Parts: sequence; structure tokens; C-alpha cells
Amino acid sequence: MSKNRMLNTKFWSDAFVVELNPLDRYLFLYLLSNEHTRICGIYELPLKTMSNETGLEQDMLKTMFKTLEDKMHYIESWVYLKNFEKHQSASPAIKRGIENSKKEVPQHILDKITNLSGKEIPSPDGIDTIVDPPSNINININRNINTKRTQNSLKKTVLQSSSKEANKEITEIFSLFEKINPTIQYGNKTQRSAVTELLDKIGFQKLVKIVEYASKVQGEKYSPVITTPCHLREKLSQLMVYYKKQETKKPNMVKV
Repeated sequence: MSKNRMLNTKFWSDAFVVELNPLDRYLFLYLLSNEHTRICGIYELPLKTMSNETGLEQDMLKTMFKTLEDKMHYIESWVYLKNFEKHQSASPAIKRGIENSKKEVPQHILDKITNLSGKEIPSPDGIDTIVDPPSNINININRNINTKRTQNSLKKTVLQSSSKEANKEITEIFSLFEKINPTIQYGNKTQRSAVTELLDKIGFQKLVKIVEYASKVQGEKYSPVITTPCHLREKLSQLMVYYKKQETKKPNMVKV
């Protein structure tokens, strides 16, 4: 049975949230709102399930956890949201719900959470507050959020890398491919790797022109089929041969 929670509008202006890139923000929202969450803020969620529901690869999720570690920990397939319990109602019914929920958490998981937080996690028989609260985040979220729609609205981003500028360039290249392939996955590790390789090989500005040209000639007779970065990496030489042939027919064609 689904349960309803509310999201405080200040969530989006919270100091922690605004510093996240869109994909990390999407994962944080998912961790707060997915159907597996429990009222105590500690719940079991296998990495495979998380990957299937978010569309994010497991290796990517592990890296993203490091970005979110100020607000959560992932411990042996258990998610611990540091401030989730703190922002529940203080009503007796809610307290009983938290108490019952904690009884389902293995003791060794509670012990590890205690070691990580530096503060004792309240026992199921005594409901107290845990860790310091965030910047006015009210973690009361509607569990019925359609995570797939959220993913699509936020998919125009890539995993945070060593350079924000590199992420920006990769995202822009993906957005160009999306014009000819609306279903392209921005977080696909193989496709991201292909974009990175192409950027290293020919540079951003030239790659933009080439992708735009590939998009323009899709469906033309003898033009190579290129709808993804991997296609372009494999068929770049074919595209250049096609371009040169067309250039001889159209001398005024913009050079790529």
C-alpha cells in the first residue's frame, strides 16, 4: 500500500541541495521518496534494485554515494538517511511507527550507523532525535513520485567528474545526439566513454560541428548511420569520407 509524504518547497533552496549537480540531486530525491523508505530513515535497498529503478549504473551509484555522504550512508545494502527521523511528526502514532520500523533493522547495521555518526542511534524502545537537522529540510515526501519521469526531466547531466567544464561539454554533446536519438541515455557509461574519447581526439568545437553534420545527413543516401557517440567513434572515418564526397558536389558546404 502506498503512503503519502510531502516535500517542503525549501528543499530546492537548501544549502546542501543547491550545490548538487542535477543527477546527484535526482538520486538524493529518490533516496528520500522511493517506495522502500521506512519512517525511521533506515531501510534495505539492494544496489541492483536501486539501479533498475533509477536507470543509473551500479558503479555510478557507488561514486555518487560519496557526494551525498553528508546526508546518507549506504551500509551492506541498507540506506541510512541521517535526518529522516528528525523531521517526522512528533505524534504518538508516528513515534510508535518509528519504533516498530527500527525493530526490523539488524542490530549490526544500527551499530555501524552509530560508529559512522558518532552518536548513539536510539533503540527501538526509546524514541529520541538523531544527528543535527539539515538546513530547514522537511523530509516528508510523496512516495508516489514517478521516478522515471523525474529521471527524464533531469537526465541532461552526467556523473560529476574531475572537471565541471568536462561535464558541461559531455552533456552538450549528448544533447546534440538527442535530436536524432530521443531515447539516448545520458548516464550510460559506455556512451560517456565514447564522448570522452572523441573529445580527447578532436576537441569540443570540432566535435560539435561533426555531430551536427551527422545529424543533418541522417537518412541521406550512402551516409553512415550515426545515432550515438559509440556509432560516431566507430564510423568517424566513414562520415569524413562521405563529407568529402559531398563537399566536391557542394563547394560552399561548411567545413567540419
